[in-house]
Amino acid sequence: MNRALPIVAMLAIAIPPFAQNSQLGAQSADFILTKAKAQAAKENKNILVKFSASWCTWCHRMDDWLKKTDEGKMVADQYILVTLIVDEDENHAAEENPGADDFRKTIGGDQLGIPFFAILDKNGKMLINSNPKGKDEKPSNIGFPVEDFEIAHFMKMVKTTSKLNSDQLKKTQTSLEESAKKIKGGG
Repeated sequence: MNRALPIVAMLAIAIPPFAQNSQLGAQSADFILTKAKAQAAKENKNILVKFSASWCTWCHRMDDWLKKTDEGKMVADQYILVTLIVDEDENHAAEENPGADDFRKTIGGDQLGIPFFAILDKNGKMLINSNPKGKDEKPSNIGFPVEDFEIAHFMKMVKTTSKLNSDQLKKTQTSLEESAKKIKGGG
C-alpha cells in the first residue's frame, strides 16, 4: 500500500490544471479555442463554434444533424468542431466553459439564444455567424435552421467557408429542408 501513495502523488502532479473533470469544472473557452486553432492550422480548416446547453432541444437537433446524417457529417468534416457550453441551469452550471459567454458576446451572439454558432478562420477571426441580419437591423439567430431564411443563411455560411462543391451544397440544403419538414410535422 505504501508504494501506491507515491504513484498517486506523481499522477496528481502530472495531471494538468486545465484537465476537464466534474470536480474541477469544465475547460476554459480560451483553452478549447487555442487547441482548435492549432488543429485548424495543421489541417487547413476553419472552426465551427457552437454554443450549447444540456437542456437545449435545438442544440441537440443540430448535434444530431451534424453527427447522424450523411450531409451533416459532410459539413462537419469541413471544420474543426467546437462546442462551448453556456446558459446552463443550476444542476449543470459546472459544465459551462469559463469565458464562453464572454466569447459569445465578442462575436455578436449575446442575447440571441442557442444554438448560436460562428465560423472562425484558423487564426480565430470570425468569418460569419448565425445572425442573418445586417449590422443596422435587430439581431436574430437561426439556431438549428428550419425556416427558409434560416436554411438560406446556413447555406451561405457553409458555401462561403467550406470546400463543398455545388452538388454537395445542394445535398446539404435538401437534407436541411427535409429535416425542417419533419420538425414542422409535414413529412
